[in-house]
Amino acid sequence: MALVDGIQFRPGTFDAKAGTLEAVLATATPVRRWFGNEILSISPDAIDLTRMPTGQVRFLDHHRATDRRAVLGVVERAWIEGGILIGAIRLAATPDAQEAAGQIERGELTGISVGYRVEKWQITAVDETTGREDWTAKRWSLHEVSLVSVPADASAMVRMPMPAPGTEPILKRTTMDDEVIESPPADAGTRAERQRATEISRLATLHRMPDFGAEHVAAGTSLDSFRSAILEKLATEQEQTEIRPTARIGRDETETRRAGIENYFATRLDPTVELSGPGREYRGMTLIDLARDCLARAGVRTRGLAAGEVALRALTTGDFPQLLSNAMGSSLQRSFQAASTGATMIAAEGTATDFREQRIVSVSEFPALEKINEHGAIKFGYLDDTAEKLVIASFAKGLSVTFAVLINDDLNGVAQALSSYGAAAADLKANLILSALGANLSDGHPIAHSTRGNSVSGTGSALSAGAIGAARLWMRTQRMFGAANPLGVAPRLLLIPAALEMAAEQILSPIAAAKTDDAVPESIRNMRLAIEPRLDTASATAWWAFADPAQFPTVKFLTLQGFATPKLEQSQEFNMLGTSWRVHWHVGAGPAEWRWGYRSAGA
Repeated sequence: MALVDGIQFRPGTFDAKAGTLEAVLATATPVRRWFGNEILSISPDAIDLTRMPTGQVRFLDHHRATDRRAVLGVVERAWIEGGILIGAIRLAATPDAQEAAGQIERGELTGISVGYRVEKWQITAVDETTGREDWTAKRWSLHEVSLVSVPADASAMVRMPMPAPGTEPILKRTTMDDEVIESPPADAGTRAERQRATEISRLATLHRMPDFGAEHVAAGTSLDSFRSAILEKLATEQEQTEIRPTARIGRDETETRRAGIENYFATRLDPTVELSGPGREYRGMTLIDLARDCLARAGVRTRGLAAGEVALRALTTGDFPQLLSNAMGSSLQRSFQAASTGATMIAAEGTATDFREQRIVSVSEFPALEKINEHGAIKFGYLDDTAEKLVIASFAKGLSVTFAVLINDDLNGVAQALSSYGAAAADLKANLILSALGANLSDGHPIAHSTRGNSVSGTGSALSAGAIGAARLWMRTQRMFGAANPLGVAPRLLLIPAALEMAAEQILSPIAAAKTDDAVPESIRNMRLAIEPRLDTASATAWWAFADPAQFPTVKFLTLQGFATPKLEQSQEFNMLGTSWRVHWHVGAGPAEWRWGYRSAGA
């Protein structure tokens, strides 16, 4: 069995003058949870540190993420060293941070605890005797690091000076093998007594009760009796510390519990979501039951409170509203993705850093490269000043959850509203893209226009392999700005109304034709199909062919940076019994280039 005995500390990692230090953030040491043993996988593939470069991994005081004064600093970088996650921390220039620095320097407070979100669990072992499972987090993201009094992982702490050279490192993994370690002969009774004392000491140390274990070793308690005694003591201590979360917050106990509650909320909002992992603990609980649990963990006594009082307090205290908000946000995203239609496939997506007018530059605007003679000067080209412009705008809607929803244990109305909002956001995106498709470019004409040659009608315009071939020929002959040679770009996507779905599928079908003349070229059969029912209102026969929007966009769809999808945010209002959320999205769409789009009116 591998045992973590301690920590190998680095010399001089705490710099009081600079306010920097290094700390062991996490190890693969198993931590006992209610659902089994929790193990963090420590590897580059397992740990998501994407929040760190933007300074979003804060160094907090005892996981107090909602208290501005609890921010003690920021984790500037992290790396893996010998199977351990190490972090470099810079303390803030605040009185609280300076006070914490003094405690760290004096060795009074060195415990480290991390808050994180697990994305992928895997059961890696099961104890055949007790049935206890090892749950390993195979993929997890680091959200915050806290300075705590009692860390769940005893190996996680601020790094201090290491032992003198030549001494044994404090961190070691020892493998105990009875067949390899030689010992003097002993009779059966002596061996049994040693095994009893060793196992009791191991269990007591594992649960941080060495004195409790020593008492039972001296008293001659049997191993089975001690197992029962330590489980009873653990249950008693957990009950006594129920309303003191700072003494119970572990390396990920808070995050694990939150993940379970969010999973529970998700199943209530969307029946297609499976109740799994830590979420199983909350199976069968009502919203009021869950509200009581969240309040108790926030230090609020709920004994004797009526359901209405619990509901009101839960919506304003503890993490209940935030966890509900997270689940609602996930439900909104699922509804948004499910409601997406074919129009969204034709646009190239991008981001804007602000609300100012955005300039869309097409590849066709770039001048051709010219030969430079020896010692010759580079000739400068220019971009057309009439490049297309795009402006993003804000769209929003509110949603209220009253305390009656909690009392009635009914989230159906909320689920329906989220589904409607998700569909509305998808509808907004499709409408903006289709509006851009019909809008005029800077030359005063729409994307498809007879003067460009990419808007056809009459004989031969009906959807067919031949008509698609004509669209391909036109697109391949388009030239870059000021260039003599065509680009040779071919269409990769068909946008059709629902009325043409069957005809399009017959053309793109991989089934071989009975006659050679009826065969459809593979290049056409490989085109993607985008079905947009909104087009049927204007015309049930018209269709579009587009080049790959990722390389040659006809339409651009931009979102404000940080708002790639609709965002759900919570806000408290004094004048209502409950809480409210707002769904907002900052987006815009506009025409980018006419050369990569072709419209046929059909017949």
